[in-house]
Amino acid sequence: MPRPVRLLGVMLALGTAHPAGAQVFDMFSGLFGSVSSIAFYGQGGALIGEDDIQGNHGLVSGLGIETLLELPSPDGFEFELGLGTSVLRGFEASEPSLDLNGSIRTLPRISVYASTATRPDRTVVPYIGIGFGLAEMWNAAGYLPDGTARELTAEAYELSGTAGAAVVNGPLSGLYAEVGVQRRSFDGVVWSGSPLPPGWPRQFRASTVGVSFGWQLRLQRPEPPTGGAEE
Repeated sequence: MPRPVRLLGVMLALGTAHPAGAQVFDMFSGLFGSVSSIAFYGQGGALIGEDDIQGNHGLVSGLGIETLLELPSPDGFEFELGLGTSVLRGFEASEPSLDLNGSIRTLPRISVYASTATRPDRTVVPYIGIGFGLAEMWNAAGYLPDGTARELTAEAYELSGTAGAAVVNGPLSGLYAEVGVQRRSFDGVVWSGSPLPPGWPRQFRASTVGVSFGWQLRLQRPEPPTGGAEE
């Protein structure tokens, strides 16, 4: 059976035929229904406190996406839960014999943001956030001078803190900028093949400090119907 036909059959089964599949479909539909906005951003910065790797020309850069869910909030404040992923690249090894290629991927990243409540008379609103994620070296490998490749495997917990400001009214509504710090420490780095060439790192930190610019797209929600009959 051709692949597109099989895929269509699976989608139909999940949506209609099988009760368990329908329950899974309803669960994901309910989760997406609670999403208040989606944010896309680019980031740039520098590695801090690290000797084994360094940024190309001193800088690293990346992209990310995040879905935001509204949380119960006290009067005067707004809290949001962020679920997202990001990719960071542009670094190289300090060891001359190691040609390091790859990216740092964080998936998932879970964040909580707090801001002052938006009002019609406000154009810019400040906010702060803290986050936690699982980072890994993604599609990473090291190359010896003779061209021999060694696959790199490494994972780390990521802790982050951010502070920024978002435009909430006007033609630029949704635009935001923030500064942030991400702490990552890759312990127990694994290289394929043996022995490990002299000078190649067995562990390294990849903490960064930088700025991000993005756009938060707020999803439109239908207003709840009003009760009572028209007079």
